[in-house]
Amino acid sequence: MAKVRCRFCEFEKDQRCGVKKNMTVKVNKKRSCQSYKPNEEKILDFLDRRDDVGATTRPDWLWSRKARRAERDKMVQKEMEQYQTTAAPSKEHPLTGDLSRFTK
Repeated sequence: MAKVRCRFCEFEKDQRCGVKKNMTVKVNKKRSCQSYKPNEEKILDFLDRRDDVGATTRPDWLWSRKARRAERDKMVQKEMEQYQTTAAPSKEHPLTGDLSRFTK
C-alpha cells in the first residue's frame, strides 16, 4: 500500500484516528494504513489554501556575492551623498565650524 497522510483521511478528527481506537496520530506524517479513506473535502480545502500562498521570488542581487557588494556600495554612496547635502560645514572652519566662541 502507498504511504498516505492522516490529515486527508476521513477518520481523522482532532489528531486522533477513529479506526485505531482513538489513537493519537501525527497528521502530517507519511504512513502505510489499511483503513485509509480519502476525504475529498479536506483535500480540496488543502489545495485551495496552498494555491493562495503563491510564490515568492528573491532579487537577483541576492544570489551573487559581487552583486550583493555592488548593491551595498550603491546604498552607502547614496547615504554619503545625502549626508553631504544635509551637513554642510561652516565656511570659517571647514571641519568643525566656527571655533571663535571657545577662545579666551
